[in-house]
Amino acid sequence: MGGKKPVLVSHHDLISNKNGVFKKLSDQGARLVTAKAQGDLLTDIQNYKPNMPLFRVAEEIGLFDDCFILPDCTIPALPDKVEICLNDIPTDIISKYKTSGTPKGWLELAGYAVGNTRMLFAFALNFVGPVSAIWPREFVAFQFKADPSSGKGAIAAVCTSTWGWDPLLGMKYGFGTNWNTTTNNLEFICKGYNHTILFLDETGVAGDKDSAGKRVDFRKAIMRLDSQTVKGRMTDDGPRGVWNMPVLSTSNLSVLQMLEAGKFGNEKDDVPHRAYCDRLIDIPCPNVGYGMFEHVYDSKNNAKFSERLKKLASKLAQARKYGLGMIFATQLPKGMDNAIVSNCTTHVYGRMSSPATIQATRELMAAKGGAAEDLGRLTTGEFYFSTEGFSRPIKVRTPLCLSWHPPNPPTADEVVQRARKKPV
Repeated sequence: MGGKKPVLVSHHDLISNKNGVFKKLSDQGARLVTAKAQGDLLTDIQNYKPNMPLFRVAEEIGLFDDCFILPDCTIPALPDKVEICLNDIPTDIISKYKTSGTPKGWLELAGYAVGNTRMLFAFALNFVGPVSAIWPREFVAFQFKADPSSGKGAIAAVCTSTWGWDPLLGMKYGFGTNWNTTTNNLEFICKGYNHTILFLDETGVAGDKDSAGKRVDFRKAIMRLDSQTVKGRMTDDGPRGVWNMPVLSTSNLSVLQMLEAGKFGNEKDDVPHRAYCDRLIDIPCPNVGYGMFEHVYDSKNNAKFSERLKKLASKLAQARKYGLGMIFATQLPKGMDNAIVSNCTTHVYGRMSSPATIQATRELMAAKGGAAEDLGRLTTGEFYFSTEGFSRPIKVRTPLCLSWHPPNPPTADEVVQRARKKPV
């Protein structure tokens, strides 16, 4: 290839010249202009018979073995004999996985979620995708339902910037896209957001027809999203594609309002409206505040606040750049899915009182090469700790938290009062 970087292509693409595979090879120096040259290459590949596979291929964004695949990196680094080929993911989605900004800026952006429940919810929803990769659960989809200019789109765009930012339309959709697509194309979009989050803006454009006169069937789209599987077709010659991530939609109308008004046609089906409403759950504006926000801090209104958030998010685009991690805490070790436990590198074991819980914790420690007879007698600040590189859990003593905590949790009124305060 003239010293240039090798190109990884699938045999399905070679057979059908899908995704312009011969052009990609030619751009790398291969002389494949004529049909004969292309045919000769296919013949050589057909005649080549290795004794065993030389490597494995990760073809989707998301969890692959113990690595999380992203277009620009993997977390952690891929093991030997594994290559990445994301040819089936649209390039406009690939371009959204970008990083920028500083940790200080990220903390500033996240601070505006304090007291704004819809922002808090959207930020939390961001991290359902990676968890679903190791702890599969039912499909989850929510929709911010509010009047125009309420800030619903701004919240979704800003909060999904955890994963990236659209280099062309970032100020409008952030890491997401809109509902103006076809039902079949929605499958390719979903694969591009696997194990992250899919933000679909404004259901009002879902009925718009494209140049071929096609549009998304909203009802079928909800069911297709819920299936988490590419529709089976007679032309398929490989395994069906799958995806698993949360969906966040925005709309001026509720799901029920759109269905009752025949927003997407008057065709009848046998599925009750409740089935759609249960699969795409509406979240209205809070009872007090400014549109979708309870607080706009020192901004004049929700429009100014939305603009401010988008400008800040566009400079950050995204938290994973800073090694963002997750913490799972439980008082019932047996109640936590084994997939979660096995994917947690660091374990911290504190005092236990129930005999069943003590026994379950001892089993976890035994799996890591350790043992403890004093789990029921540990004092304040004492823990057993294990992480990567440790041959067994070790006993540690930690200082108390530097922030003051009252003996009892705050009351409901105290929670509301604190939420209204501007963060320091």
